[in-house]
Order: sequence, then structure tokens, then C-alpha cells
Amino acid sequence: AFFSIPILASYSDNIETDRRKSSNSIDIKGYLYVDTDSIINNFSEETGTLCEKVSKISYILIDNYNLKMVNAFDKLTKLYTRKYFENALASAMIKGDVFSIIMGDIDRFKAVNVKYGHQVGDEVLAKMSEIMLKNLRKTDICARYGGEEFIMLLPSTDTEGAFSLAEKIRKKIESKSIFSHHTPVTISMGISTYPIHSTWGKDLVDKADRALYYAKESGRNNSKIYDENLIGIERKINKLAGIVGGIVEEDVKRVETIIEVLEIERNNSIKTDTKMEVFLEKIMKASGAQKGFIFFIDTEGKPIMQIVKKDQAKMMAKSIAYSEELLKKCVQDKVGRYLIDWSGNVAIDTVTGMPDWQSVIIIPITNYEKVNAVLYLSASLKDMEFEADTYNYINTLCNVIAPVFLH
Repeated sequence: AFFSIPILASYSDNIETDRRKSSNSIDIKGYLYVDTDSIINNFSEETGTLCEKVSKISYILIDNYNLKMVNAFDKLTKLYTRKYFENALASAMIKGDVFSIIMGDIDRFKAVNVKYGHQVGDEVLAKMSEIMLKNLRKTDICARYGGEEFIMLLPSTDTEGAFSLAEKIRKKIESKSIFSHHTPVTISMGISTYPIHSTWGKDLVDKADRALYYAKESGRNNSKIYDENLIGIERKINKLAGIVGGIVEEDVKRVETIIEVLEIERNNSIKTDTKMEVFLEKIMKASGAQKGFIFFIDTEGKPIMQIVKKDQAKMMAKSIAYSEELLKKCVQDKVGRYLIDWSGNVAIDTVTGMPDWQSVIIIPITNYEKVNAVLYLSASLKDMEFEADTYNYINTLCNVIAPVFLH
């Protein structure tokens, strides 16, 4: 004898509350199947009642599991999410066994998106992810860390083993025809290992990222292991990076914007604040930023005036959040940065309930070591993440407009 019932949210509610819905709309998560070899005293009415109760509990458990799976995997690449990786990294740190991290970044991926479109870009991401998964063990964690960035956590793997795997994946990607446009697609990799490189999770990720940057600077399409000698290498890039990218249409637009900003700076018929307002409009368009600020800084290093724009429209400064800590640090250090603001000074997404983390570019506008103003750009991380090339381009435009404060 056997007994089988569907696993539903609620038998009475799901089936009878809305008669306008067809039976196909019933949310069946699975089936509870029970059988027995007993000839007598096998199943009774009490058995059915008990199974129905177990079914309801099973529905909740399955629903929670499915929700975790949705949050754990990136829909496009089928890789784990960044949050899942961070939780796995925290668990690995507690366990204390040796493990390695590989951080990878697709070379010149932005050019693929610009030349062939984002649909082709998504195809590249998916195919690359498939190659990675085929070359990893079941115990390895591979996650999508950013737009075209990947990160892997390799339990019980030393530096040599991680480097060997990174090279294996890199060569597989290099040899594959990722998409049909006959354009080679490659990846650069950076490697760090616990505990020899660090005993702190965030530091391990940073060091893998630094090694990745060094791999990019070394010609791309290679793998590098973190080394203490890399400490002196900052995120400085070629002065033409982000300005001349090899795509004629984009390069022309960037050069034209530089000329336009130069003309704004030289126009003595308009006031400084008006010039900076026009400048911010052009910066918003050039960077794709969703929010933009220009803070005028006094002789004591404090903001005395600000120009604010959001989606090309003027808004009151108090209506748009920004990080006062990042602004203060920029003025003090006189150094620009591009980063993700994890400070928590962000709005909550009404759909997901998650913090709306911001990708930020912040650059001091200086003359003779004096900070006259600060440019602050931000965009929701779920929509975009500023890259090194964009930062370098915007920094160049800030250098062009800087003499406006000398007039």
C-alpha cells in the first residue's frame, strides 16, 4: 500500500480561495510519498492527517531552500553570488585550514560590450563561467564578484595548486572560441593563499585583487601570485587608459568632451559656479553616474557650497545621500579613488529589502596642492560599477577644469 499527497502551501487556502484561477496556478512544491509492506494496519485516516501536517512543514522547508538558492546563485552565469562567497570565506577562516583565492577579470570586456552589445557580453560571461565550473571540484566555490570579475575559493589548496588551476582555466578560455565574432577573449588572474599571505579574509581578497591588477599591468592574459613586492604598486594606470581605448567612435567622443571642458574653463564670460555646473552635467553624461556632486572647499578644508545633480536634473543636496567620511578623507589625503561604499549610509531597495550599495568615484580638484573642490559621483551597484578606465578619464577632465579656480 502507498499514500501520496501534493506538498502545497495550504489545502484550503490554495485551492478554494480564488475560484477564478485555474488548477494550473496551484503552487505544488513536490509530493509526499509513503508506502508500506504491511498487509494489515497499514494506513488510516490518522495517517492521512499526519501526512497533511508533514506536507505543510515540508512546503515551508522547500520554499526556504528555494529562496536560499535564488539568493545564492547569479541568474546569468549560474555561479554563486558575492554574498554567498563572503559567507563561505568567513566559514573557511573559522575552519583554519589552508585555502587559496583566485580573482579573475575578463580582459577588455568593456570593448566587447561597446562593439557587439550587452547581449553578446552576457553570452561571453555565461560561456566563461561554464568553462570555470567544468574545471573546478565540487568543494570549490566560484562566484561572480562584480560585472566581469570572478572569484574562487579553493579549500585545501596551496599557492602552487591555485596557480596551476588558474593557468589551466586561463589557457582553456584562451583556446576556446567564446563567441562567433572571431575576437579572442582572455582573462587575467590574481592569487592569494591563507595563511601565508594573510589571516584576514578581506585582506586576502585585496591581495588577490592586487595580484590581478599586476597581471593586467603585465600585459593581460596571465596569472600572478601575490608578493610583498607588489605593496608599492598602487592602482595607477596608463595616462591614456580610459581616453584612448581602440574603439574609434568612443575615443572621438572622449576627446571631444575634453575639448569642450577646456573651452568651459577658458570662457571668462561666465562665473565659476556656472562653469562647474555645466562641467558636472558633462561629467554625469561621460561617466554614466546616477548622482553627482561638486563640493567647493574653503581654506580650512570644509565644504562651503555644493552643486548637485541626479539623473541630469537639479535637486536639493539634502535629498541625495553621500558619504561625508569619503569626502573628508579625500580633502585630507588629496587623493582620488574609485570604490564601493560599504559604509551603510545608503537607502534600502524597496523591492529586495537589501541596501542599495553605491559605486563611487571621488576626485579632488586641486591647484598647487590646494583642494579647491571635490567631485563626487555615485551609481547603484546593482546597475553598474565604475572601472579604472572611467576613473582615469574623469580624473583627466578634473585636471582640465582645475585652473578655473585660479581666475
